[in-house]
This record gives sequence, structure tokens and C-alpha cells, in this order.
Amino acid sequence: MDMHARLTKDQLFDILQKLDSPFVPTTRLYIYTEGLGAGFENNFIMASHFLLPQIENSLRVIADLKQISVTNFRKPEQFENTFGRVLEKLAPDMNADLYAELQSFFLDSTNVNFRNELLHGLIDTASTQHFGYYAWWLSLKLIYFTNTYFSLGKTENP
Repeated sequence: MDMHARLTKDQLFDILQKLDSPFVPTTRLYIYTEGLGAGFENNFIMASHFLLPQIENSLRVIADLKQISVTNFRKPEQFENTFGRVLEKLAPDMNADLYAELQSFFLDSTNVNFRNELLHGLIDTASTQHFGYYAWWLSLKLIYFTNTYFSLGKTENP
């Protein structure tokens, strides 16, 4: 981002802390600060690598707040559902347009499939920078509008 004054990581951390978005667990404030900060520095490659796993974790946190189980229990082990399955379980309790957007951008193999491409090292640098900008923007959108997209009302940050 081109700014007259740079937003420091300390300032960004303070903003996230004061915002108290249920999308950002307090245990993940530092990682979100690093990812969002990278985006404000126009490094969407680094932002993507920080933020994408956090988005997935945050959706699990939202599911937990909505009391939606995203774990499969099998004795003697338990398994976490994949990103796609978490989205499916959240779908009835989230904004339909947001669901379609997340599904299309992160998971749809006929579209960008950004999650799979990034996390498995299948995407080139230029495409990561390009699509990383959108992932960074989605992160901001999810953080600021969590209560709207997931009908949470006021909640305490886990």
C-alpha cells in the first residue's frame, strides 16, 4: 500500500487487539499482524503464507462459537475436517455470498483453488503475489465484518 506514513506492526497489533474480532483468536494476533503487515508492505506472497492457514483456523473458531463440530471422532483418534468440509458445515450459518466467494477462490478446482495451489507449492511467484492480494483483502474483510457474515452478535474473543 502506498501511504504517507507507514503503519507499524505495533500499531497494527494494537488495532487488531482493540477491534477484538472473533475471527482473530488472541493466540493468533501476532501471526495476523505479520500477515496483514506484509500486505501493507505490498508483499502479498508473504501475506498469503501467513494468512491462509489462519483463515482456515479462524473458520474453525467461528464454527466452535456457533457450536458446530468440525472434528470427526474415531476411536482412538480424532481427525480435523478439511477446509472444504469446515466451510460446508458453516454454510447454513454464514452469508451465502461469502460462502460462494470462499469456496470459489480457495477450493474450487475449476477456479483459482488458491489454498491447494499455495500450500502444495503448485503456484508460481507472480500468481501468488497476484492472488495473494485478494487473500489479504479477504482477511481484512473477514476480520472487520465477522459478526455480519456469521451472525454472531457481540462475542468474546477466544
